[in-house]
Amino acid sequence: MESRKNYGWFDDTRGEYVITDYDTPRPWMNYLGNEDFFSLVSNTGGGYSFYKDAKHRRLTTCCGGSFTEANDGRCFYIKDDDVLWSPFFRPCKTPLDSYECRHGVGYTRIKASKDDVDISALFFVPLETNAEIQKLTFTNNTGSVKRLQIFSMQQWCNWEADLEEADFYSEVEVDGPIIFNKAGYRAQRDYYAFYSVNNAHIEGFDTDREEFLGEDNDLCRPQAVRNGASFGSIAKASSSIASHSIDLRLWPGETKDLIFMLGYIENKPKDKFEKDGSLNKDKAWKMVSKFDSSSKVDKAFAELKEYWHSNLESFTLKSPDEKTDRMVNVWNQYQSAVNFNFPAAPSSSILGCIHQRPELAERRILDLAATQAEDGALEGNPMWLVYCTSAYIKEIGEFSILKEKVPFASGAVMPLADHLRLALEYVLKNRGSHGLPLYGDSESVAAAAMFVVCAREFAQLCSRSKREEFSATIIAEAHNLSAIISSQAWDGEWFVNSFDPSGKAVGSKRNEEGKIYLEPQAWCSLAEIGKEKGMTLKALDSVRNYMDCEQGIVFANPAFARFDQQAGSISSYPQGFGYNGGVSCPTNPLIVIAEALSGRCADAWEHYRKITPSYIHNQRVYRLEPFVYCDLVSGRDATRPGEASKSWITPTSSLAWYAVSQYLLGIRPSYDGLEVDPCIPMEWEGFEVERKFRKAQYHISVKNPDGLATGVKQLIVDGKPVEGKIIPYSSGKHTVEVIIG
Repeated sequence: MESRKNYGWFDDTRGEYVITDYDTPRPWMNYLGNEDFFSLVSNTGGGYSFYKDAKHRRLTTCCGGSFTEANDGRCFYIKDDDVLWSPFFRPCKTPLDSYECRHGVGYTRIKASKDDVDISALFFVPLETNAEIQKLTFTNNTGSVKRLQIFSMQQWCNWEADLEEADFYSEVEVDGPIIFNKAGYRAQRDYYAFYSVNNAHIEGFDTDREEFLGEDNDLCRPQAVRNGASFGSIAKASSSIASHSIDLRLWPGETKDLIFMLGYIENKPKDKFEKDGSLNKDKAWKMVSKFDSSSKVDKAFAELKEYWHSNLESFTLKSPDEKTDRMVNVWNQYQSAVNFNFPAAPSSSILGCIHQRPELAERRILDLAATQAEDGALEGNPMWLVYCTSAYIKEIGEFSILKEKVPFASGAVMPLADHLRLALEYVLKNRGSHGLPLYGDSESVAAAAMFVVCAREFAQLCSRSKREEFSATIIAEAHNLSAIISSQAWDGEWFVNSFDPSGKAVGSKRNEEGKIYLEPQAWCSLAEIGKEKGMTLKALDSVRNYMDCEQGIVFANPAFARFDQQAGSISSYPQGFGYNGGVSCPTNPLIVIAEALSGRCADAWEHYRKITPSYIHNQRVYRLEPFVYCDLVSGRDATRPGEASKSWITPTSSLAWYAVSQYLLGIRPSYDGLEVDPCIPMEWEGFEVERKFRKAQYHISVKNPDGLATGVKQLIVDGKPVEGKIIPYSSGKHTVEVIIG
């Protein structure tokens, strides 16, 4: 048994995670950025930056090559006489007198001290700016003058992440305090990157990695740093970097700032060059001038913090459980926003951000619809377009988006309502011998059940927007699919996963391995397939009996001990890892919702807590960041149960937010207002929520005087009793009291 070890703690007052041990099991990352420019920064300064596309427009790379290694992406070296150290511990690995990393919402601050010199490094991406700010603050706590030499180092990626070793792309230029990366600019590209020091005189620079590091290729102790002087190297057909050297003199007690900036610039083709053929640097100099003093940087940082505060205050919780509070109030909403902004985010990420930025959710829905083929096909599951559009309209209370004219990938244009209809019809047109939708070459029970859920949502949209003629056929097909599932896909205790091309059931008690899969149990329960016959509750019981473990609910059970041609790719994973008996974190919230809707609140909360990172009790085993959701956790059959993989960019975040906010706390938008239907632990005496909804602000106080888990006994809005569970919408501020009983 590995001993329990924690590497940090939650500072809930500041909304930060504080890392006190730099030797975390893996680099613990924070995602900084806006809609276009992103930076990943680890607790030891590792990571990289990119514009929109991490694969094809990456500015910098990790020198360690892998996030599982010493990924020193932002290197700063301090030379104090003969002592050489880094404020992030890496890459120098010189022991520090103190160290602390604070990952916050949209920023990271790393503090360290060595020999009575304190350094605080702040990293953030300003609003509406395609750049990362690196503000380093130096303080001399000795009784004598300190003369320090500061060396920066960023390694250029030259845009193509898969070609990080393609040295022939290198082309750099140095103009005063700015080092420009012009890789490919003279020909096919109309964009470049730069790295600058905005408020200090530089003593020297280097752009050639080999010369900077020296013959030993020693990232821990580069030759230039050991010499105490830059070489002034210009990279030509070699691995390029951006490095500045600065001499800093500090009087006793004095504090000074250095402001570094990593930026991305695009020029129109006609504006790429000056008249003399040189690089057009106007936009770069203007960007630098916006952040050339500490006061300007501090102002931009304050604006960023206010932006995030405004986003997060859309939904705030005060409950008896601080671990739930910190996830709901800060980390779950923050991660959902990061997922939403990330270019490669899945469609379901829309669910986690509608309440924060509905206008951005609208744009994402329309952008998603614009990638649709005229036959209704979409990359991934086309049902998410229907599901997310329904959720968006419930949030804003307006149906006008359905009339928006949206092009298909081919260029033809139709209202969004027709895009939704075609998405549903596409599923119906592509079915197998059992009449179930095809997923690859197999018939998928989960896809059929999700169609049933989305068909019902579509019917409501049609009814309320007076488009009933669209929904009649869809609803009839939903009834038909429900009947097919309950008659042909029910295996006695659970729903089978699929039917392979030969018609054999996959995920059946007749299988030796992979008898039960999670996804069909989740979606069939949400679709209430066979509810009147007790099928949904039996399926949920089977999930608990056969799939639940200490780490969460596994994707399939029993795990495959060998490759199974019928099961396909999931059996290629080792037992207990990935989808072969590993915990599928994005699917777990769907079971949480199903249990909550069934009134089984204790089960719902147990499932929720198992995948929620604030409840992780052994950070050494979990390995990844204990403040954001991950995609997979190794299950009970693994050699290392409880080890997490793929954090930050995962559907888990938005689906977990959807589950906890709308079904556990039970505050969910409806077409007529906010529906309040909590499903809480019996020991809770109640909780309070502040919820911005449309043009209203609601203070909702839920009380549980009888120690029950669910059921609304009384709903009081602004002092007046209201029948049912829905708070009728009206603008302004409102006080709501909910009595469980």
